[in-house]
Amino acid sequence: MAVRFYFSPRKRARRIHEENARCIPFTLPQIAESFNQTIFIQSKIKSYRKYKINLFKRTCTCRRFKRHRRYYPMNDIQRLCRHQRRELIKSKAISHFDELTQAIILFKIRDRCYTRLTIDGDDIAIGYHPKNDFVRIFTRRLTEDDPEEGPATGAYD
Repeated sequence: MAVRFYFSPRKRARRIHEENARCIPFTLPQIAESFNQTIFIQSKIKSYRKYKINLFKRTCTCRRFKRHRRYYPMNDIQRLCRHQRRELIKSKAISHFDELTQAIILFKIRDRCYTRLTIDGDDIAIGYHPKNDFVRIFTRRLTEDDPEEGPATGAYD
């Protein structure tokens, strides 16, 4: 016999807010208001399914967004579903973000928490999940022109 648990929207919102209290929000800058329009995109997996997204308001009609991501703050990177990320890249709206944020979005792995740090004048990000034992570190790569002791100037990786 299978038992299915149903979380009411209020309980789900409270649970997400409690989870967010453990993480510092990784905020996204606001993009141009010209992106304040509804875009219909087709699902990659199920070709008959279409989703409505708005990049400016950071909304989507996919199930994952309606059930979880809509409860995140408007400017939090966790609010972006895969459809919004894909459309940010396709429409070149990702260029409104700094290089570090672009690297996180392009990496396509969504960690639960991201922390932005500045070390020796260079921004880095640490992505992690409170229940996992590992972290992802987003930092610049060294290039051939970089001094041995200086900061790296390459692309984020």
